[in-house]
Amino acid sequence: MGTALLWFELLSLIVAIINYRYLKGSNLVWFIPFLVLTNIQEWGSHFGLYSHNGSNGLSINIFTTIEFLFYSWLFYKEIKNRSFKKIIISATPLLIIAIVTNVFFIQGLHTMHTYTFLPGSVLMVCFIFLYFYDLFLHDQVVSLSKNPMFWICTGLLFYYPGMFCVYAFFHAVSTEMAEEYGKIYILMANIFNIILYSCFTIAFLCRRWKSIS
Repeated sequence: MGTALLWFELLSLIVAIINYRYLKGSNLVWFIPFLVLTNIQEWGSHFGLYSHNGSNGLSINIFTTIEFLFYSWLFYKEIKNRSFKKIIISATPLLIIAIVTNVFFIQGLHTMHTYTFLPGSVLMVCFIFLYFYDLFLHDQVVSLSKNPMFWICTGLLFYYPGMFCVYAFFHAVSTEMAEEYGKIYILMANIFNIILYSCFTIAFLCRRWKSIS
């Protein structure tokens, strides 16, 4: 299962590129450069291209920060309620400042920024609920299963709470059970990422089905 995640990420990118003309004109089109960056990061990490003393911490810290920024931007663009937009535009810079402070002065550049990844995960989940609440505030009837953003949110709702649990509940025993923790971490990270990118793929196909229906 070690490389399964990589193929799901690549598949998601390929589907996005194939459906470019259906994504064009929507915020989802920006998933194409984002997924290009994702694949560069993940495939590069897999082959040890970004390793520093056996750790990919620096590249992971950079990528996850970009990831938080991208999803925050996406929700800011998709949400219509001005008050909700203000929450996003206010909270996101605070998160980025916290991450920068953490990686430079607390956990270090080459260590995964778990101290700020955890609150960042909570923040992303809050943005998801803001999106759904904003959606239900409108009178227009929306078929959730045909809504691309529903699938984006579904994937993120599996990924961020799942990874939160991995880092929060297993981090305490990682030094004492390093080998066992490593196996559990890889397994769980793969599962949550596979769900995430599968949902992204469905979202891109939904856009296509909506356009040709």
